[in-house]
Amino acid sequence: APLLESRDAQDQAAIDAAMIDLDGSDNKKELGANAVLAVSLAAGEVEPLLNQELSLAVVNSPSRCVVSGSFRAIEQLQAQLAASGIDQRRLKTSHAFHSAMMEPALADMVAAVQKIRLNPPQIPYVSNVTGSWITAAEATDPTYWAQHMRQTVRFADGIEQLLQNPQQILLEVGPGRTLSTLALRQPLRQRSQVVFTSVRHPQDAQSDLAFLFTTLGKLWLNGIAIDWSQFYSNERRQRLPLPTYPFERQRYWIAPALQPASPSPSQPAAAKKPDIADWFYLPLWQQTVPPSAPAADQEVPPSVWLVFADSNGLAPPLVEQLGQLGQAVVTVRPGADFVQHNAHQYSLNPQRPEDYGQLLQTLLSQDKLPQNVLHLWSFDAPADSTDLMLERLAEIQDLGFYSLLYWAQAVGEQGITEPMQLTAISDRLWSVTGTEQLSPAQAMLLGPLRVIPKEYANLSCRSIDVVRPSAAAEKEQLVAQLLADLTNPLAPERVAYREQRCYVPIFQPVRLSSSEQPTSRLQTGGVYLITGGLGGLGLVLAEYLAQTVQAKLILIGRSALPDRSGWPTWLAAHDHGDRISRKIAAVQALENWGAEVRVIGADVTCEAQMRAAIATAQAQFGRINGVIHAAGVPGGGLIQRKTRQAAAAILAAKVKGTLILDALLKDIELDFWVLCSSLTALLGDFGQVDYCSANAFLDAFAHYRAAQTDTLILSVNWDAWQQVGMAVDTPSAAALQPWRAGQLQLGISPPEGADVFNRLLSHTGPQVLVSAQELAGRAERENLQAVAAVAEIEQNQPLPQAAATAQSAHPRPALSTAYTPPRNQLEQTLAHIWQQLLGIDPV
Repeated sequence: APLLESRDAQDQAAIDAAMIDLDGSDNKKELGANAVLAVSLAAGEVEPLLNQELSLAVVNSPSRCVVSGSFRAIEQLQAQLAASGIDQRRLKTSHAFHSAMMEPALADMVAAVQKIRLNPPQIPYVSNVTGSWITAAEATDPTYWAQHMRQTVRFADGIEQLLQNPQQILLEVGPGRTLSTLALRQPLRQRSQVVFTSVRHPQDAQSDLAFLFTTLGKLWLNGIAIDWSQFYSNERRQRLPLPTYPFERQRYWIAPALQPASPSPSQPAAAKKPDIADWFYLPLWQQTVPPSAPAADQEVPPSVWLVFADSNGLAPPLVEQLGQLGQAVVTVRPGADFVQHNAHQYSLNPQRPEDYGQLLQTLLSQDKLPQNVLHLWSFDAPADSTDLMLERLAEIQDLGFYSLLYWAQAVGEQGITEPMQLTAISDRLWSVTGTEQLSPAQAMLLGPLRVIPKEYANLSCRSIDVVRPSAAAEKEQLVAQLLADLTNPLAPERVAYREQRCYVPIFQPVRLSSSEQPTSRLQTGGVYLITGGLGGLGLVLAEYLAQTVQAKLILIGRSALPDRSGWPTWLAAHDHGDRISRKIAAVQALENWGAEVRVIGADVTCEAQMRAAIATAQAQFGRINGVIHAAGVPGGGLIQRKTRQAAAAILAAKVKGTLILDALLKDIELDFWVLCSSLTALLGDFGQVDYCSANAFLDAFAHYRAAQTDTLILSVNWDAWQQVGMAVDTPSAAALQPWRAGQLQLGISPPEGADVFNRLLSHTGPQVLVSAQELAGRAERENLQAVAAVAEIEQNQPLPQAAATAQSAHPRPALSTAYTPPRNQLEQTLAHIWQQLLGIDPV
């Protein structure tokens, strides 16, 4: 088998030996003070940076080199690279090998080698000096061996030479995994060219001998001829006769379906809780033990990181620390166009989806598919006032919501199926301690983070919220916390860091009792403004206000009704199912309950129209006692087909509409302001990425505004309503319509919704969740039910059950991968379905 020439550690031992004179004196001191620097650049990018005091010492891979030289020159180069954001790291070594600093020792090295008998090699190997196959003349020339400590180590060229054989197998002989890691990063390596190590990692629990034998077995499985007589030469064995064995052949054939699959015992059936008082939950933060950082001697598995880098200084130290852990890091920053600055730095236009696709294609061409994506762009667009949020809304959405949406679309377009972890870091999004100055606009990140994993099986998402550090010591501490979190595979999906503490979200059940009387926050004859007032939910709440306090109602909708004088004519000319006729009838019903109603056509996303509408209401009624923001557009459509125009329409009513209302109502003293959010903001849902983000913003805004005013501001995460609301209006795929209809039967009826609203007004805010089902595990239950519904509809039959019973199910065959049991309720249910379908136990 071909070999690759000796490593630097072996070179150093030979050099040290050559530096000792026959009389025993040590000449190392003659070489002077020098240093070695590892640089994450290609050789061609490093060479223009060299001078007489710097040499290209090692070329480890197409994107990694080592530079040797004097301390002064190395320090200057290190500062130059750091200023350009290029990863670099000083190596611990006694001398600047493979540089001009070695020239005083060359003559001694030649003289020492001349005393050794040199023979032509019997086994071919690749030279680290030339990067090609060794020749007999080179191997027997003492000058060649002196060149080893002066010339560049062409390790990458040598690996490339070996990889020209498509069936090449690489084995690292000796301790460590450095060479194996470098070989795995070679872009020319094919999947068939496997790489093995001969010595276990210090963190591996198995013995050295077991690891060595395992590697030997893998080599044999890959076609390497093993001299087994030599392997067993020192062992004495006793041959024993064994009974003959009957070959019990088993069939692994999927039998036809006999009956519908039975529900998994681990999956509780969805049920509506009978007592409305048990439908309420509060979102809280619970302190927990923070993820631990990797130990000093623990090797973090190498991977490629794509960092959407901020310009506020958090990305550079994280990138540097990841590089020191042996990670390959690529950074991308917002810009006017897609530009590749070097092998590790890019910029793109956040508004252009094609730029994200071009970035991914470029990384794939360089064999740099990221396994981890770290998103920091939201750090560049914080906003802590309504005016600033309105002014920078487009920028905030581009750097947050749309950047994650476009990246997921790029991954889908390329057909990537490899696992990828996406982590977004926000700045003061959550009210954890109650003392933060919040930046709620970043909440639009949450829609993609919660829905992407539901629509892309290989993408997982995490959210980390921090407080922007104001001092160097705080930044250093925060970077250490984040590094520990990012490199810990068991870190929670949602976490917030405040000072030295780590928090995770929980949902605390609370009971809100009923009252036969309307809450004291409602005034008889009070004036209440309802956006989306002619929609289903808005009309239900308007009816409650009309019945209980004979309110004066300002109902705002995007389109106005015909003039009152023409209502009889309209109703006579149209049937009861007509949309306008239904709204006219609803207004007349409100007035029959004693309410005074003013319907105003205005777009909640247009500040001029809303300003005029509020002025009209004040002119007619003189005051406004409360506001219910129920305007919204139903979402729908998978991320992969989502257009910017479609997403913007969903976001606008709840995001921009809320900001406009806040700006126009800031000088009006209100009794309450209710924001109609949805459980989708917390649970996510297929095809609801924009709707999830819009409602998540309402929740964050309620916490933000509640910290600044004594007025009750309450974001209500409504469960689905049975007959009205977005869940009814939301379009869905044909396969999901029967399932969605079944889900709506478990939702809130209009009378129940009015009862819930009365109870909520006795609460102090700023956020309450309303779930008619048990909230714990609900997201997993609904995801599984949706998947099962699609499968059932597409097959036009219930999910099949294998003919074999549990007693006759086939055992799991011997596979190359170890069995991993299901880790949660969703996986248990899926495994149960596949066990029944395939007749294999366990799955």
